Amino acid sequence: MSSGPKPRRIGHSYTGKGKAPEPTRKIFEITCIDYADPCDFTDKDGNIPTVIPSYTLGKEEELFSGTVELVSNDRESLIRSKLVDVLNTRIPGILTSDFSFVKVARKTVSEPACQLDQNWDYPQLKILAGQGKICIRLRRFVEQITGKPTSKPCTNIKSYFEDLPDHLPAHSPTLEDVVPATHTSASIVPSTSLQSTTTVMPGSSQVKRNVNL
Repeated sequence: MSSGPKPRRIGHSYTGKGKAPEPTRKIFEITCIDYADPCDFTDKDGNIPTVIPSYTLGKEEELFSGTVELVSNDRESLIRSKLVDVLNTRIPGILTSDFSFVKVARKTVSEPACQLDQNWDYPQLKILAGQGKICIRLRRFVEQITGKPTSKPCTNIKSYFEDLPDHLPAHSPTLEDVVPATHTSASIVPSTSLQSTTTVMPGSSQVKRNVNL
């Protein structure tokens, strides 16, 4: 019998790469910022900037906040679709092209500098948001997106009466209203909503009442 060394058994060699990690889900807080008109940033020479410079975010410019769930392998097109589903609850008719991604740090809004063909996929968007929110800024006025004007506070008496319900009388009190008088003595009637002065007309039994709204 041969006493030589036994041949070594060669096992299978695994040269393939490891299994790809499963996509992870994360819920981001989002903030919707109102449209910034480039004309508002016109310099002293009348030049309108092509890129809106950084500016301080005011309370009236921060429209609303929300949340969205993204997956680590989401592409920009899918991310925009998910954001539209959220934004549409407040801005009906909004499209995936109606907003852009911006950076907000210490209440300063800035437009990130990037390549022209930049895609805001999940990895890029996560870096932009950091540990904070995903901030988007509208590219059009809300009225242009929804197709109807937004409710604004009444600024003059005309718009006040136009906003009154239909069941109220169509006419309003006139500034001069002549009413019968039962006596000729002058009097002032206290009122919380109207200021009235009563004047006796000479040679007449009528009283002329001036009403100041």
